[in-house]
Amino acid sequence: MLDKKKFEVINHTADIGLKVFGKNICHLLENAAYGMYSLLCDIKKIRNKHLFKITFLEKNDFELVLVTFLNRLLYHTSTKFFLFKKFIVKINHLSNKKDFVKVIAECYGEKYCSKKHGPLMEIKAVTYHNLKIVKKNKNNFSGTVFFDI
Repeated sequence: MLDKKKFEVINHTADIGLKVFGKNICHLLENAAYGMYSLLCDIKKIRNKHLFKITFLEKNDFELVLVTFLNRLLYHTSTKFFLFKKFIVKINHLSNKKDFVKVIAECYGEKYCSKKHGPLMEIKAVTYHNLKIVKKNKNNFSGTVFFDI
């Protein structure tokens, strides 16, 4: 099921940003990742050929979780040359470490091929500039994230 609106691009002097939407925090993370890869390349050309799992612990702060998740994805793109298109994110609250959450993400995509995917926009990092996640109500989250390009 496709949402009506996953993200909007925000133009900025030295960076580029996204306004991201989701029905919950996991959905917002999935849409942020989708938006980031839409900036990197023509996402329609990426096939969901391989599954790559990303798991990490982070402080129970959704802005930090968002930055860590997107930076981990960028790391795999810049070091292993993987592009991703589909994301399934789960967040587990830890009973023994209440200040932390465990993020488990299934990321689907394929190896970058210049002939197929064309040139990539270079995103150096996800920044903390104007980083914000807002829970509007039970089923409505939005966030803003900027990328250093």
